[in-house]
Amino acid sequence: MMVLALMFLIIGRAIAQQPAKSDQDTKKAEVVNLVKGGRYTFVATNILLPKGSHDTLSTGYVLDISRDTMIAHLPQLAQQRVMISGADSSGNQYTFTHFGYRAGAGKNGSWLVTIVPRQVQITALGTIRQIELNIKPLGYAILTVTGSRHSPVSYYGYIKPHSADFLPVSSGQ
Repeated sequence: MMVLALMFLIIGRAIAQQPAKSDQDTKKAEVVNLVKGGRYTFVATNILLPKGSHDTLSTGYVLDISRDTMIAHLPQLAQQRVMISGADSSGNQYTFTHFGYRAGAGKNGSWLVTIVPRQVQITALGTIRQIELNIKPLGYAILTVTGSRHSPVSYYGYIKPHSADFLPVSSGQ
């Protein structure tokens, strides 16, 4: 009788853990599809500033990515007086239409996405050199923005399906 109860307990735990593993597998597949498709949104939840301070962000700070347009609404870009050549800016929001996008496999099943703005011009205020996104298998990510005259700024957050509405890019740009 005791053996039978123990078997039911073990089998019950195995069955209870099955949905969690299935949910993780579903999330991993979603992340793969988002990154390979090149159309997703990074939602910033925390920021790590160059001097080591760490802060929780309010909602609304995102990096929307598609293959031909990227919209960055992130704190610290404007505060540090970062100039982004080839991007239209209004306040804290920058729209890129000229950039290189490369996604490749990282360590332990993660993805490493590198975005390099084109037409970069060095100014007295500095320019964005590279945006790097390290995406973990379940969608958690670290976004690092590297400029010419300021230390990198990192954002912690996650990716989700694309949420921005992009206007079509004209062929004249």
